[in-house]
Formats: sequence, structure tokens, C-alpha cells
Amino acid sequence: MPLERYAELVQHFPASESYHHAYPGGMLDHGLEIVAYALKLRQSHLLPAGATPEAQAAQAEAWTAGTAYAALLHDIGKIAVDLHVVYADGTVWHPWHGPLRRSGRTATGLTANTVCTAPPPGCSTSWPASYEHAGTLCELVIQADQASVAQEPGGDPGKALAAPRHALQRKLLDGLRYLLGRNSS
Repeated sequence: MPLERYAELVQHFPASESYHHAYPGGMLDHGLEIVAYALKLRQSHLLPAGATPEAQAAQAEAWTAGTAYAALLHDIGKIAVDLHVVYADGTVWHPWHGPLRRSGRTATGLTANTVCTAPPPGCSTSWPASYEHAGTLCELVIQADQASVAQEPGGDPGKALAAPRHALQRKLLDGLRYLLGRNSS
């Protein structure tokens, strides 16, 4: 199940370093919140827009599943780009290694493609993929993301001092200190 694979992959990570959902497990909480918000928003849209009612009815489950998957995976790139994880033995973890090791075991080969390995229930392989309507899904995910962030805004200025040196907040703080002629330690 995609939700289980997603949860297994991101359950230990924050959604951000010091902004929203900035705690271990925050990425999972944020991802699940966005799915819930996006599916709620999806209920008020007939997709694909402009299609006949029969086509909309036939594709309803596929668009709902597409909305859930888009919401779930909207931040999946963060684990590849924004996180740097090193095990105690010095081995660097990468997302394609699978979930973080436990008890010496590790899964392999997990990417966004393996989070969603099968078509969602109700989707036929003959369902026409249409990128012309992808904008609606993007809007639903953006609105859901904004709602989730508003629930857990974070942004504690005190955390900026404790943020890693490569974090944007820390770089901005260090840059301001430099400009003011103060020590940036």
C-alpha cells in the first residue's frame, strides 16, 4: 500500500529544518495532513473539467487517487535534496537505499515510483492520462499544503540559532550578523 511505503520511508524525518512540522516524524504528519486536506478539496471538483458527466463519473476514482498520490508525494524530493543522513558507522544514507536501517536490515530500491507501484483501485490502464488537467491537481495540492503549514507554522526564531549551518535560516542569521560586524558563531 502506498501510504505504508511512504510512512516507512519518511517516518523519522522532519518536514522542514526549523519551519513547519520541524520534528522527527513531521514529514509523515505533514504528508498525511495534505492528503486529507486535498481529498476534502477534491470533493468540490468535477474532473476532468469540461468532460461529459459520464466521463467524469467513470474517472472519478482515478482522479481521487491521483489527488491523494500527488498530495502524498509533493515533498518526496526533500529526502533526496534537503537531508543528509549518516549512520554511526559513517555510511551515508540515500533515499534509494530504502527506509532507514533497523537492526542491521535495510530495504533497497525505494523511489517515488515504488511508493505507488500499482494503479489505484478503479483505475483502468486505458484511462487517458491528460496533462491538460494536471493544473487542477496542482492547485488542490498547493491549497492543501498551505492549510497544513498554517496548522503547524513553526518559525520559532530561537530555532534559527540552533539550526544547522547549511540551513537557510542559519545562513540568513549569520549573514545579518556579518553585515552588522558581529561574530557569527
